[in-house]
Amino acid sequence: MENQRAWLASLPWTEVQATNQALCKQQSTSYQPSKTCDATRQIWEQAASRALSLQEVLDVCRKCYEAAPFLFNNGNTFAAIARRIVDEWLESMPSVEGQIVRSTIGHYVAGIVSRRELQSVLRHFQASWNAFALAHQAVRMRTPAQPEQAELQRPAVAQPQG
Repeated sequence: MENQRAWLASLPWTEVQATNQALCKQQSTSYQPSKTCDATRQIWEQAASRALSLQEVLDVCRKCYEAAPFLFNNGNTFAAIARRIVDEWLESMPSVEGQIVRSTIGHYVAGIVSRRELQSVLRHFQASWNAFALAHQAVRMRTPAQPEQAELQRPAVAQPQG
């Protein structure tokens, strides 16, 4: 779980705001940024530009939740983002185990579960994480960076003579 990735690079602050807006709409409350919204956005954007471990990215989500950048649904917003970050891994697990990890991550971000409890659950599923990370890395290595490279790497097909 120490693999470093730019987890938040594909989740710009506008996506965080959209998540909060959707949650507010579901609960018939209005989306309203708080006084700490700009400072929290800066924390998010600085983290988005860096490679982080899973624990570090979950800590960023928790820190943003604690900063309360919105008047409503801060816990639900950042817990949803944190769960979205690990969804691909959780889909590779049996559903009950995935739900245990998903719930623990959401509760950690929302301040209900301690860091020690989160780490205990994540350690329990370390083998699953390692297998997922290895498979994910293998897929990235097989995927050409550019379509032109894929063309160059294809074997030549013999033309029929006749």
